[in-house]
Amino acid sequence: MRLPWKNTPRTIAIFLRVQSMTVKTMEVNPRTFTVSGEDIHLYLHTYGTVSIVSDIQISLVPKVPWSQWIVSFPSWEEAANGDLLVFGIPVILFKNEERLNRLMARCEEIGIGVANPHIWDMQEGGRSYSHDRLWDLERSFKPVKPEEAGGSVLRASYLLQDDTIRSSIVIFISGVLRMSRSSVCFGGVVVERKQPCTLRDGTVLYADIYRPDEPEKEYPVLLMRQPYGRAIASTVSHAHPLWYAQHGYIVVIQDVRGRGDSQGEFIPFIHEAQDGYDAVEWAAKLPGSTGRVGMYGFSYQGSTQWAAASAHPPHLKAIAPAMCAADLYHGMFYPHGRFAIREHLPWAYQLARDTARRLGDSEAERYCTQMMRSPDALIWQLPVLGEHHPVLRKYFPAYFEWCEHSGYDAYWAERDWLPKVKERPVPSLQIGGWYDVFLMGTMQSYEALQQEPGSPELFHRLIVGPWTHIPWGRKAGGVDHGDQADGDIHLEQVRWFDYWLKDKRDAELFHEPAIRYFERGSNVWRHSDRTSLMQPAAESSLWYLQGGEKPANGALGGGSLSPEEPGGAPSVPDVFVYDARLPMSLESYLPLDRSPAQDRYEILVYTSEPLESPMHILGSPKATIYFQTLGGPTDLVATLSVVLPDGTARFLAVGRTELSREQVEGWGKAEISLRPCALHLDRGSSIRLELTGSGFPLFARHPNHADADLHRAGAESLRIATVAVGSQSGMASFIALPNL
Repeated sequence: MRLPWKNTPRTIAIFLRVQSMTVKTMEVNPRTFTVSGEDIHLYLHTYGTVSIVSDIQISLVPKVPWSQWIVSFPSWEEAANGDLLVFGIPVILFKNEERLNRLMARCEEIGIGVANPHIWDMQEGGRSYSHDRLWDLERSFKPVKPEEAGGSVLRASYLLQDDTIRSSIVIFISGVLRMSRSSVCFGGVVVERKQPCTLRDGTVLYADIYRPDEPEKEYPVLLMRQPYGRAIASTVSHAHPLWYAQHGYIVVIQDVRGRGDSQGEFIPFIHEAQDGYDAVEWAAKLPGSTGRVGMYGFSYQGSTQWAAASAHPPHLKAIAPAMCAADLYHGMFYPHGRFAIREHLPWAYQLARDTARRLGDSEAERYCTQMMRSPDALIWQLPVLGEHHPVLRKYFPAYFEWCEHSGYDAYWAERDWLPKVKERPVPSLQIGGWYDVFLMGTMQSYEALQQEPGSPELFHRLIVGPWTHIPWGRKAGGVDHGDQADGDIHLEQVRWFDYWLKDKRDAELFHEPAIRYFERGSNVWRHSDRTSLMQPAAESSLWYLQGGEKPANGALGGGSLSPEEPGGAPSVPDVFVYDARLPMSLESYLPLDRSPAQDRYEILVYTSEPLESPMHILGSPKATIYFQTLGGPTDLVATLSVVLPDGTARFLAVGRTELSREQVEGWGKAEISLRPCALHLDRGSSIRLELTGSGFPLFARHPNHADADLHRAGAESLRIATVAVGSQSGMASFIALPNL
């Protein structure tokens, strides 16, 4: 028989379909078959005659906990469909149905499930078993652990313990071993599907477990907890679990509470600390585990790592959270102090879709899918907290909580794991993307943990690549970042976990600079020892806003950036008008061409002369703007781009602040921190700064109305605000670019 795998399994299970048999005993043990390459030769030691009329079914039996074995007797078709692992089980078969039923009842008492029993005409020595004899069999039928079965492959389950009885009965090979739901050999690793994890409150979560195909060894565990379905396993950004298993890890992909097959109600984030603690401790005790657990994954799967780490499970030794936040308010939902509606409204519909599916509402599921793909119409509708989201009200009310709590309050403090993580940190490899929506969250968490000096026993690292949330590739926003854009991120994660979970103490890892980042423009990976990329850099170049003969409205206006501070007579202030009914557009953080939008007169545009020498930027640009306002309060949004010689203006960074009141007497001073960035500007490139009143729909627009609740403001509440920007001697507006 030809085995279906390249590598011969270490334990063989055999299914024989037998049409007729007149034997006293039949045994198959490891000495009765030989393996040569992919061929297996089976020898049956029998006393009598066995007629086999069907093929022999071969499966791999991995090392699994005894408590997870469920024995059943399916039909041949069910056993042959590949969903079940086949195993040899001793079975007593009787012609008398009543006697068989009594034996089945006894099986149920001791935990053996029996399905589709077969009734055979079986005799020993020409006579049937007596009623008393059957009773003896029932009483002696009890479970035995595999190690007590004397090494017999086909006896590694439930055996009759009475040697006299066993020597005189027929063992019919027709058993099937089912590990919870199913277990298969896939891609050279063993996959145990739908494995239960019972939490402290009795809720059962389910996970798929991927094991190296060497059950005699022990391995550390990598745990991912996610809400999207175990089979996905963050493969939109990470290697498949079998890849990590092939690198010597037991990989556990678990559905969080109320998602996938797991029990309970899904309330985003709120259960992840306690559930994460229980899941880590459960994973540490899995058969074949060394007891060391690491966690990995991105986005929500990254947040579950911070949540678990805040509860301090003793067996959690390292984490690798990617593109996520430990402080959900500042790092995820309100990164610029405004609700990130472009990201979170479609995401809310995605989560509502999964709830609708669980509850069997196919119509709502279809509607949610449509809104995920085409959310623009809903994003424009006002108020943000209006009644035009009935499906969300029914299937995902958490969205409205996110909007109602527009400031950092007790609601968000409950979803801020950073203070507890800092009390007892776990080594973290944090992964971010320059174009990712949660970059601010990644930077904030890294900065918070870097306040304490590192040691070989506890340190943190940050990797930032040229990636958006999905995918992590070389071409984002129409820019080719080169063939090194992936930064070997998969291998870097294995290296990290090898250090902490396998004691492969790579000295270089500790002594390397803490930050590894991709520099756009040069397409080179660089290192930095900075503890933060959000705080002011040690060195910055100041570029001052200058007026001209023409107003600075639009890219063809008279606004400019100069390294020289303005002097002489005061220039005429530049003015833009922001109509909240027609917000200026900013769709994403991708390095897209902004030049078409920069023609709008609602935007003040300041551009430098082409650079005479290259420039390196690393960190968070800071804009200082002197202003006056008519109307308001309103927002002031600063957007930075790099202008290439061909006129393309690629987005670089954005920030906002609120101008909290009408400012007509004197000048106010606004300071705006923009998102961190890393850029090499070639000679001939220019720097460009935009100032306007919105960055919609990347974040929610300001209604320009003092009395309006931001998220309850309807179309009738939208107003017009006028903003003047001044830059003159003694009151110079400028942008500070952090130098490398």
